[in-house]
Amino acid sequence: MLDLTKLYPVERAVLEAAGGKISSEGAVDHIITSGEYMVPVRMYPRKNARKLMIYIHGGGWATESIDTYDGVCRSISEELHCHVISVEYSLSPEKKFPYALNECIAVITEVQKNIRIFGLSEEDIVLCGDSAGGNLAAAACTLLRDRENIPISKLILLYPVTGSDYSEDSPFESVHTKGKGYTLTARHMRDYVILYMNTPEDLKSPYFTLLNGTDYSDMPDTLIFTAENDPLCSEGTEYAHRLAKAGNHVKHYRVRGASHGFFKDHRSKASSKARKIMRDFLKGGVADGGK
Repeated sequence: MLDLTKLYPVERAVLEAAGGKISSEGAVDHIITSGEYMVPVRMYPRKNARKLMIYIHGGGWATESIDTYDGVCRSISEELHCHVISVEYSLSPEKKFPYALNECIAVITEVQKNIRIFGLSEEDIVLCGDSAGGNLAAAACTLLRDRENIPISKLILLYPVTGSDYSEDSPFESVHTKGKGYTLTARHMRDYVILYMNTPEDLKSPYFTLLNGTDYSDMPDTLIFTAENDPLCSEGTEYAHRLAKAGNHVKHYRVRGASHGFFKDHRSKASSKARKIMRDFLKGGVADGGK
């Protein structure tokens, strides 16, 4: 089996090549500066949009980019009719925890400070992330809450990483039942965790391992998608349960028959259905087709 702790540069190259040539039409590349952080972003403005989504891409904290997620963000902007800001956070292992998280925080706070430029208010900001990006999005919300910063109003997580144990002793059923033979494997996740962490002590942090948290209250209205054939399914479900138990407004949809990463195939039926559910969620409605 491939060892991603050694072959992550190859995976990056393959993913970038598969993304094809990116058209800059309708998008603006920019660098957001906040303190010591200078974070590249790609902005997809939308005329008369009433929401702004900050999107944090997946890739195990070690692969993918705003280029490989260009189609995803364009589809979101068009179908949800919102501005989108896609974040090019630094990848591991060159930059380890919590560097990427701090970059995401920097982008979020700068967007909050300057949201009036878009003719919107802080309540119109939506944070979204898939897989490792979902981990970063949820961790950012938790950290901002703990710092008593301006809260994010809505959070969307697609098959997020909320645990960190992908061993044979993992407490999560899907690690054992869906950890082999699908798009993402338990072995992949073990490698990604190794690449992202500085020391094993990082795993104890609730900003790394979300399910190590003790306080899940005062979080944004949250929409969580899990995929049936995904080793992360059980931990994503558990995170949704803890948010709801703490009194938050949570919608959880398990996508039957889907594997990890289904949302990135923005032309697929599963991805299209997820965007419809997201659109209804942003409008305050409850879409059909949930867990």
